[in-house]
Amino acid sequence: MSHFTRRVLQPRLWTALDWRLACHSLRAGSLRNKMNNGSYEEKPQQLPDMASIGLMFDPMEQMRELLFGATKRETERQFNVLEARLEETRKEFLARFDALDAAILELSQETEKNRLESFEAIGGAIVELGYIIKAMSEKRKA
Repeated sequence: MSHFTRRVLQPRLWTALDWRLACHSLRAGSLRNKMNNGSYEEKPQQLPDMASIGLMFDPMEQMRELLFGATKRETERQFNVLEARLEETRKEFLARFDALDAAILELSQETEKNRLESFEAIGGAIVELGYIIKAMSEKRKA
């Protein structure tokens, strides 16, 4: 049994040296696996997070993981799915809102153009009526 395995299985208080040995063993193991697979690349090593280290060494955390871990992971997975769907829906809503805003702006510009054309047509009709009335009044005078 290795030093690391012995320490994990024995519940007791951990010292700073124990934590360093545990982290070193985890790092060295992943480095050895990379070198053996022939795919060693210079990447910064990621240490396990404190929750997983606590889970390895705390019997209460191990029991909590055994009892509720699957449910918690499933709930987190479902939450992540819902969060992704919410983000997708939000993006779709914003895209539709932008399209609606552009359509309203286009309709507003078209309406303004039609209004100006109508005013010009009405003005032209009034001018034409003025000429007709003037011509009628000149015929009466003559």
